[in-house]
Order: sequence, then structure tokens, then C-alpha cells
Amino acid sequence: MASRVVRWRGLGVKSVLKRWTGAGLLALIMFTLAAGQEEKQDTAAVQEFNVAAALQNSGLYPRAADKWEQFLKKHPQDERIGRVQYYLGVCRLHTKEYDQALAAFQTVLTKHPQFDAADGARYNLAMAHFRKAQESQKAEDFQKAAAAFADAAQKHAQSQYAPRAVYYRGESLYFAGDQKGAVEAYRAFLAQHGNHGLAPEAYYALGTALQDLNQSTEAAQVFQQFLSRPELAKHELAGEVRLRLGMATNSPPFPRIILKSRTTKASSKVNVA
Repeated sequence: MASRVVRWRGLGVKSVLKRWTGAGLLALIMFTLAAGQEEKQDTAAVQEFNVAAALQNSGLYPRAADKWEQFLKKHPQDERIGRVQYYLGVCRLHTKEYDQALAAFQTVLTKHPQFDAADGARYNLAMAHFRKAQESQKAEDFQKAAAAFADAAQKHAQSQYAPRAVYYRGESLYFAGDQKGAVEAYRAFLAQHGNHGLAPEAYYALGTALQDLNQSTEAAQVFQQFLSRPELAKHELAGEVRLRLGMATNSPPFPRIILKSRTTKASSKVNVA
């Protein structure tokens, strides 16, 4: 085979090597600078994320929310952006800025459909609707909350938040004035999650909703079921249940007491980067 000779078009070998070395060195310098800048930006993002996380984990939600907002503006392409939106929503829920919380959780679900805590985002979205409705006391706001809780329970039936979504759907319907729908929701909760921590409240709420519907016999049966469970007989609602049971068939229904709030939000804790 004939040998091939590479000719450098008038340039000597030393000259070519010199030019190649210069170009290669320039490319290397540019690459190093770019990599260094990227590393610097990533380090800054990690530090800012951890500062916001520390504030949120300390319960300083207004300050944490401000930090999360700054993070979103400064690092819009960060791989944690969906999680940051979620944490921002949690902070706004704690600070009772419900419209902003709704916007944050909706952004998570719309723009980050594969987010690994979508069940928490959807549950917190519903809870933001519920808290907003409690402030406004408007039936239509409670109806929105009921629909959101139904969506959360349906799409995340195996989630740890599913039982609470079913229960709070009942609460939302009750305060929307839909006692029949509330009864259905409370019964569904007790049938599926009868040993859940919210079972006492569900029994009580079901019984009072039945009383509101003048279904005294059914209400009495529910109250008896409550008291027949030894673990519930000493519950803080037991006295109220006994009172209602004694009056169930002898008096018109009277307003239910305000149930104490449980830990109703998905976890507020943040893992640092």
C-alpha cells in the first residue's frame, strides 16, 4: 500500500503544533472557567436551599417563604425547583396566605406531574381550599374544598394522606350545607379507616349530621358504636357523645361543637440538599 504524506500547506510542523497548542489551551481555559462558574452557582444554590430549609424546619415560615421565592427567581433551572415550589406552598399554608398556597401547589401539580410528593401537594391543595373556606364561610368555597379532597383521595388511594382526605371531604360537605353528602363521606371513612386517629371525630360528625337530618334513630346507633369501643370511651368527645345520645330521641338537633384541629397538613419538614 502506498504511504500517505500529510502536507500542512506551507506551515512547518513546529508552527502547526504551536497554533494547535495555543487553541487547545484557550479551549481548556474557557472550559475550566465555565465549569468553575457552574460549580460556584451550584454551591450558591445549595447554600440558599439549606438556609431556607433551616428556616422552615425551625417554624419560621414567613422568612422561609421569602427565601424560597428568592430561590425560584435566582435558580429557575435548578433540579429541585418542583420541591421548592412545594415547600413554598407549605409555608404559605402555615402563614394563612391561602391564595398563594393554592398557586404554589397548583404549579407543582401542573408543571411537575412526576413530583415524588404529588400526594402531599394534592392533599395540601385541598387543605388550602378548606382553610380558605373556613375564613370566608362561603358554601361555594367549601364545595371547592370537597372536590379537591375527593380528587386527592381518588388519585392517591394508597397515600398516607388518603384517610384524612376522605374525612375532610365530609367536613367540607357538612359546612357547605350538604349533610347528606357529608353522611356518605363519613360512612365511607369509617368503613375504610375505622381505626384511624380521626375515627372519633368521624363518629361524632356522622352522628350530628344524622341528627341535623332528623334521623335520630340512626344517630343514636352511631353514638352507641362510638361508646361501645373501649378505646373511645375515654376520648375527649365521649362526654358530648353521651349527652347527644341521651337527647337523641327527645330533643331537636343542636349545633355541634367545634372539633379541634389535628395535624392536617402534609409534612412541613425539609431535608437539606
